[in-house]
Amino acid sequence: MFVIEISIFILFAGAICAWLLIRERIEDWRYQRRADRISDIVNAMCGQKLEDAISRFGATAEEVSGESGRSLHIWRVPPASGIPKIERVVIITLTADSQGVIVDAEWHRW
Repeated sequence: MFVIEISIFILFAGAICAWLLIRERIEDWRYQRRADRISDIVNAMCGQKLEDAISRFGATAEEVSGESGRSLHIWRVPPASGIPKIERVVIITLTADSQGVIVDAEWHRW
């Protein structure tokens, strides 16, 4: 009887460990999928008008204009609502030329 109880306990403990590992892998996969989606969205912004980005992402958190006519626009998630939710803070920076066309797009997580 003791051997059966120990065997059931080991199987139960193994099942719990396997469930925790699978759950962690699924969360990692979801996180990476969201990150890939944000990368696709941000990379697609290059060559588009700045007004399109503002209408998609919402109001910018910061705007900096340079002497050459270029400008840097920064969004933070949260609170920006047009960007998919992801764990941690996401900062998106877009650089626009003097005509308002996006020439550089980047994003970072913290």
